[in-house]
Amino acid sequence: MFDLFNYFTESEVESIDVSAISPKTEHISSKDNFVATLKYTDGSVCTLIYTALGPAELPKEYIEVYCDGKTFVIDDFKELRVYGSKAKGWRGPQDKGHLQELKEFGQTVRDRNSWPISLDELVRATKISFLVDQGIRQ
Repeated sequence: MFDLFNYFTESEVESIDVSAISPKTEHISSKDNFVATLKYTDGSVCTLIYTALGPAELPKEYIEVYCDGKTFVIDDFKELRVYGSKAKGWRGPQDKGHLQELKEFGQTVRDRNSWPISLDELVRATKISFLVDQGIRQ
């Protein structure tokens, strides 16, 4: 999700705040139950709620994007609902982009094209994940 946050904001992270639960039992892990809030230099704020406490039938990914009086809701990568805009949403089979990602990778290697995601972007998202992990451990 951090690479998605970076993609949406096209900005640098200014600060990261992480809060994890303090489990009282061994079968619950703070690494699987935390909130990370990233503030970006453009003023954007992105929050990731990551939890393993919900029931199995609850969809896994739910994304809300608020921007300029519009809201975009992606529900488990099966549906996009759009509010406050004439843009149309969609509904269909779940598509997280894994197959397309593999195709892009294969084409890049085969044709020696430039990478679809720059090394700098990959490193930025990875650094964020390390900082969030560090915040969970504190």
